[in-house]
Amino acid sequence: MNTTAATILVVDDTPANIGVLLEALGSQGYEILVAESGESALSQLAHTRPDLILLDVLMPVMDGYEACRRLKAQPATAHIPVVMVTSLDDQHERVRGLDAGADDFLTKPVQGESIIAVVARAYASYYDVDWDFVGEDLEDIEKSLSRITGREREVLDLVVEGLSSREIGARLGVSTKTVEAHRARINDKMRSDDLPHLIRMMLVFNDDAET
Repeated sequence: MNTTAATILVVDDTPANIGVLLEALGSQGYEILVAESGESALSQLAHTRPDLILLDVLMPVMDGYEACRRLKAQPATAHIPVVMVTSLDDQHERVRGLDAGADDFLTKPVQGESIIAVVARAYASYYDVDWDFVGEDLEDIEKSLSRITGREREVLDLVVEGLSSREIGARLGVSTKTVEAHRARINDKMRSDDLPHLIRMMLVFNDDAET
């Protein structure tokens, strides 16, 4: 399945958030649907089957937790991965999201590269990867990884987690500029076309390593 043909339903009642999500996801070739409430999302899901849902937590009337519980309770939509978008990055909120059926989380303020990374990770975790799209086989990925330094691998693993360059810099105690330099070298060594491609390669490689 080619992810550039994937359809993503964005559920958010804040125009500014919707704008950031649309810009980031549109740049990757995703087809985007928008619902401005949980009720509207459930209504759309009666006749639309997106490949992934980005679901804001704080919405009036029906919050993201309730919307997630309802769509996961329906056999026709239960399989669709849900990434919950929340401004509260704490364990309690994540437990509530997991209990509701969420598959991953994106923390506000949302940033372009974090959005792309989280969506790529969620998508690749639930759908078969098209190896023609990945463009590498496992042996080639392993050879590429052998050229990665220890610090670059730390950065790469955090990129796969969905952290932005600023967040990675804070985590590792280095400047954002230094992280960007590491990421440029990583892209060259891994021969990745873009961020989703890089993440899919790593997810496929890690999945093979665990089997």
